[in-house]
Amino acid sequence: MENEFRDVEETRRSSVQTRTVDQVTESLGITQLDLLKIDTQGYDLPVLKGAQGLFQRKAIGHVMVEMNFVNLYEGQSGAQAVWAEMTHHGFALVDMYEKFRHNNQLAWCTAVFVLKS
Repeated sequence: MENEFRDVEETRRSSVQTRTVDQVTESLGITQLDLLKIDTQGYDLPVLKGAQGLFQRKAIGHVMVEMNFVNLYEGQSGAQAVWAEMTHHGFALVDMYEKFRHNNQLAWCTAVFVLKS
């Protein structure tokens, strides 16, 4: 699957401040997340890594995350790495939604994981 924006010319770059999920939830006094939704155009694994404290405390019930099976973004996280991270933290796959295919193969989808009890 080719990136539909491959011929779009970059016009500018912006610098943005980034914080981890752990940092944001701590600063807001949030101790529990029922659902962590991640859609960061291939940057999903680093976002998950930024929630290590919440994962260690079993403070996230569900995670909705994009999984890429083909190369769509520069430096993207692959589906296997995302899935491995989720199982490492005790999550099981509920289902895959928004499935997009290319050449008879799954290109990307949105996956929902639940913390196993």
